[in-house]
Amino acid sequence: RGLWDYISAHYSMIEEVRGYTYRSELMAFILEDGNVTETIRPYMMARIVDVEQFFVDYRTDGAEADVVFAFEVEDSFLEWNNRTFCVLFHGGRAEVTDMEPDYTVSLSIGSLTTMLMGLWFGLRLNYLVWGIYFTCFILLEKYFLMKYLQKIPPIFDRIYTFIIVMFSFTIFSGSSLRETAVNLQCMFGLGSLPLFNNRMIYILSTNYLIILLSFFFATSLSAIIGNFIRAKLPRLFHMVGGLLYFGIFVASISFLI
Repeated sequence: RGLWDYISAHYSMIEEVRGYTYRSELMAFILEDGNVTETIRPYMMARIVDVEQFFVDYRTDGAEADVVFAFEVEDSFLEWNNRTFCVLFHGGRAEVTDMEPDYTVSLSIGSLTTMLMGLWFGLRLNYLVWGIYFTCFILLEKYFLMKYLQKIPPIFDRIYTFIIVMFSFTIFSGSSLRETAVNLQCMFGLGSLPLFNNRMIYILSTNYLIILLSFFFATSLSAIIGNFIRAKLPRLFHMVGGLLYFGIFVASISFLI
């Protein structure tokens, strides 16, 4: 933290800063107009080049019963792997054989590598919690909340949806439940970050127009005004609509460039 404070205090005299962070680090999002380049390097990778030769050197648990698997391998890059391998697992060893298989498995070369070498980066617990989170709201809305949500003004319905989705992003983006908990604490000013500081004032003061437009379009006022202009001044409605679509097009192209 002290090193980062030093860099922030002397940013005008610094041209480039290099460092290593953990996966899913949100550093790029907290920098003001930062020119950030991120490089992701996997910790470990594997690739079976020759499936038949791989099984020659493959070892298993010798205490297990003998079994023959037929692996129907799909390899779009190495054609000699793109066939069926009948493999006998016997006495802690694997042997390619012509015996009739007990089981048949169809899979890609990547799935075979993952299964035999155990190199699976896994399903993060955050994904499971994220799914349970949305499942709970779906059930709540279906059996309890829907009759109330249909009666409230659209603005509150949209605010409710916005809050639910934002919380889901916080859960999904975390690399662990601990990181998610820290992010949620910071959102409410319970962590090391204060709830309101100079950075917040800067963001509000420089983006107030976007914030006001967001509130405006989150209500039904835009639809009411649009329908009124369409009924009274159809030519003006189509002209303004064309200009609006052109402006959105230009803004989208500017972001791509």
